[in-house]
Amino acid sequence: MFSSDEDFLERIKTHLHKTSDALLDKGDVIYNADIKDHFETFRDAAILFSIIKREEGFTTLLNLRPKHLANHAGQVGFPGGKVEKGDENYIATVYREAMEEIGLSSHQIKPLGFLDAYLTGSGFRVIPVLALVETPFNLVLDEGEVEEAFEVPFSFLMNTSNHEVGFLEWRGKKRFYHQMPYKAEVKDWHIWGVTAGIIRLLYETLYPDFSPDFPIEKPYLTGLK
Repeated sequence: MFSSDEDFLERIKTHLHKTSDALLDKGDVIYNADIKDHFETFRDAAILFSIIKREEGFTTLLNLRPKHLANHAGQVGFPGGKVEKGDENYIATVYREAMEEIGLSSHQIKPLGFLDAYLTGSGFRVIPVLALVETPFNLVLDEGEVEEAFEVPFSFLMNTSNHEVGFLEWRGKKRFYHQMPYKAEVKDWHIWGVTAGIIRLLYETLYPDFSPDFPIEKPYLTGLK
């Protein structure tokens, strides 16, 4: 359980992968094992899981995606996207996408390490890059990619009392997903799906003594029928 920014940062430095050479495949495929049956390959993508130092504590930056997009339209997500041919590595993808989507310069992004890969039900293998983001910064949003940007405290995200689960129907089966509804002063944000799953993956990575129990059946242990 989250106790302080200092402890959180030490856990980041201790528990993350230093390179992307030996990442395990986790994510939606863990909770809904038959997802792999629907894709011959998964398209590589990378996201910026930022750590921003604020007076009130560490936060991370999230985006609201416009409703016209082909993938995850109208949902909350991290800055990031597909790995392109010109990208040297996953960090290069994060640098490029952060500049394109929100105008955040690579000079302000200081990578710390990688989480395991997150396989999604939409056919992507997402690599989360954890990085310190230096302040101050002035975001310039690409309106075609990002409708709004906002920050959420890690003290909220790393607290399991804020972690919920839900189910939906997809391709004829009941599917499990994480969600973390966040009530800010001016707006309520629905953090769910892949984004909430990656946040949960960070929690499970940093706090290996976590209890996986939820007050529901356990699809992450048995698979959904």
